[in-house]
Parts: sequence; C-alpha cells; structure tokens
Amino acid sequence: MTASRGATGPGPGAARQVRSRRSRRGPGWMPSQHGAWAMLLVPFLVGAIRSNGAWIHLPMLAFWIVGYFAFNAAALWVKSGFKARYRPPVLTYGAVAGALGVGLALWRPDLLWWAPVFGVCLAVSLLFSWRRRERALTNDVVTIFAACVFGLVTYQAGYEPGGTILAGWRAMVTITVVLFAYFVGTALYVKTMIRERGRAGWKVASVAYHGAVTLALTALVTVASALPPGMHRRPLAVLAAIFALLTARAWALAGRSIRPLYIGLGEIAVCAALLAVVWVWG
Repeated sequence: MTASRGATGPGPGAARQVRSRRSRRGPGWMPSQHGAWAMLLVPFLVGAIRSNGAWIHLPMLAFWIVGYFAFNAAALWVKSGFKARYRPPVLTYGAVAGALGVGLALWRPDLLWWAPVFGVCLAVSLLFSWRRRERALTNDVVTIFAACVFGLVTYQAGYEPGGTILAGWRAMVTITVVLFAYFVGTALYVKTMIRERGRAGWKVASVAYHGAVTLALTALVTVASALPPGMHRRPLAVLAAIFALLTARAWALAGRSIRPLYIGLGEIAVCAALLAVVWVWG
C-alpha cells in the first residue's frame, strides 16, 4: 500500500499544499483588485481621446500601469509591517516606474506641477494601508481622485507646452468630475453588493448619492445655454440619463447575491457607455 501511494505521487491534499506554498512565495507581484483596472484606464483613455492622442501617451500608459503595480506592492508591504518578503516587487516596480517617470519629466517638465497632488494621495492611501483600513470608503475616494486627475495629466500631455486648450479644459474638467462621480458611486454600489450587503444604511447612501448626481446633471442640462464653451447640452442629457439608470440599479440590486463577475461586466458596460459619450462630445 505504501509503495503504491509512492508510485502514484502525492495526493490532492499535497498538491494543494504545494500550490499554497507557491502562492505565498511572491506576494505583491500581481494586483488582486481586478475592478481597479477600469478606474485606472478609463480616465487615461478619456484624456487621450480628448487630446486626439500623442506619442507621449504610450510611455505615460506604461508609467501609469507600472506605477499602479508599485503602489499595490507598496500598500501590501506597508500593511504587512514592512516584512522583507513583500519588498522585492516594491523595489522592482518602483525602479521601473521611477525610470519611466524621469524620462517623462525630461520630455515634458511642465507636467511636474501635478506631482504634489499624487504625492499627497499616495501618502494618504499608504497611511490607510498601514492602519489596515485600505477598504475604507475614504481611501477609495482618494485613489479614485488620483486616477481621475491623471486623466487631466494625460489630456495636457496631448498638447504642446504653452498651447491654447482653455475651452477644451472646461469640457475635460467637466468630464473628469463626472467620471469621479461615477467611480465613487461604483465604490458605494459594489459595497452594497459584497462587503456591506444587507446593511440598509449603505443602500440608502448609494441610492441617495446616485440620485443627487442625477439631479445635478439634470440641473446643468436646464441651464446649458448659459454654460461656458466646451460644455454641451446633449452629452450632459445623456449623462443624466445614465445616472438615472444607475440610481435605479442601486435601488434594485443592492443586497442581492450576484457573482462578482457579473458585477464587473455591468461596470464594463457602463464604462463603455461613458467612453462613447466622451467620443462624441464634440
């Protein structure tokens, strides 16, 4: 019997232990929050679309993604109490992001004035990780703010330094505020579906938030003729309609048991709709 077990190799339990040991060898190398990718990429894409694209956007995208990997690794390292096994991805991704950042700074030094904004956001978010409160809504808002502001950086990078983009800025800032409002609402909505499912207070907060954004956009539509250049009635009306649907969704689905995959697919559809509005904004 013993020889037979030896011949057939380790059983399922041993295999699971091997996989478990392997999964513990390199923490921090790959982010586990798949929902963060939309927040990471949509503002960037909006900035690139609104500025008609530029070659600098390619290294900027690489910097942004590697920087996110470095941030994720640093957050885990800080949360662990600075354990040595969490350090390699911090050093690796940090070095690559630093090299890309220096190259971008030499290419476009006018973008450096955004750096303090991201420095403050990074410090605040790492403080939440150090306190093991990285899931707090306030921390979500900070990271969402940083991601949306990077869309403005991307937009600025699409124009030559000193170029006249004032009218476009008004539209871009408006779109950025809408994206920020959407992703904050998504954070609330997802909490009512997963971590805070069944808690009535979170559902009320989510529905009230989405309803308030819907009313604000509707109010903008009614005074669109008095708005500055770059803000148009039709896209604002479409955005108001989208948020009205999001309000209804927040009410109807909060607390229901829905697989995270389907929640994610729903957010992908909304992001696609928002990108379509940005594409035809004019």
